[in-house]
Amino acid sequence: MREHDDHFFAVGDLVRVGKGRQTWAITGFFGDAFSYAALQRPDQPTSSSSAHLSRLVPVVS
Repeated sequence: MREHDDHFFAVGDLVRVGKGRQTWAITGFFGDAFSYAALQRPDQPTSSSSAHLSRLVPVVS
């Protein structure tokens, strides 16, 4: 679990990157102070991406 701007992110959380429309699931954290998230599309198990925590927007269900 990582915190950024008073929001906690955990593995399995659904997020969007910036103003993007695609939903990603967090699969892990890495980098300096674990400030980057490894991402995977829930509907595409072979997809992968990463983004800095400051760019993540939580998906509200």
